Amino acid sequence: MSSSTGKKIIAIIGGTGAMGRPIIAALSETNHYILRVLTRDTQSEQAKNLAQTYSTIELVEGNYSDEQTVRKLFASVYGVFCNTDIWSCGGFKKEIDYGKMMFDIAKELSVKHFIYSSLDHTQKLMANHGGYQCWHYDSKALVAEYIESHDPQGQIPWTIITTAPYFENFQSYFVPTKDLNEPDQLIFTLPMADKAILLVALDDIAWFVKYSFENPDKSIGKNFYIASDNITINEVVQVFTEG
Repeated sequence: MSSSTGKKIIAIIGGTGAMGRPIIAALSETNHYILRVLTRDTQSEQAKNLAQTYSTIELVEGNYSDEQTVRKLFASVYGVFCNTDIWSCGGFKKEIDYGKMMFDIAKELSVKHFIYSSLDHTQKLMANHGGYQCWHYDSKALVAEYIESHDPQGQIPWTIITTAPYFENFQSYFVPTKDLNEPDQLIFTLPMADKAILLVALDDIAWFVKYSFENPDKSIGKNFYIASDNITINEVVQVFTEG
């Protein structure tokens, strides 16, 4: 559960991704942990940057689809932070299967704190409005419900952090496009009209992960639904225009 330095070992799934990098930064600040980070390629630019930036990083090469890799990653750790995504793991059913598998292995190996990054269960929330399903949300939510079915005091201590879309998506997925008729203008194509959208900053997610590991008495058995702001797309446009 602890390294030779006395620091707790935490395994990180998704450490080289957008969410994982600020979480690693936040946990490294405490100087309480050794962070064992799973990566498909220890020689990738993201992995090497992490290892060069933080002295507390241990890189483990492999994929969480492989049970033996997960067992190696989780061996003798105090905690696990797990963030998967539907695209890299091969689809809806596989994300559910892998999420459950990792939780079950953590339970078998007596991990002391398992933190899972989830999203809202859209099909359940929209049950009275046609049961609309958002696959990459619902796969995570179904894993979260599986975790919640386990007694956090008697089987494995868990915390779930249910997030919103990232503000940082406006630098990638939500980047406005050029107006073909007026090249000096940009157009946001999110179909939100004047409705508000919940958004969260990646640094705020990292804060909650750090808080949860640092305060298990206040976080175990909890599902934290977190967001940083609730703003309309018109307000987003105004920020970009003024910026």
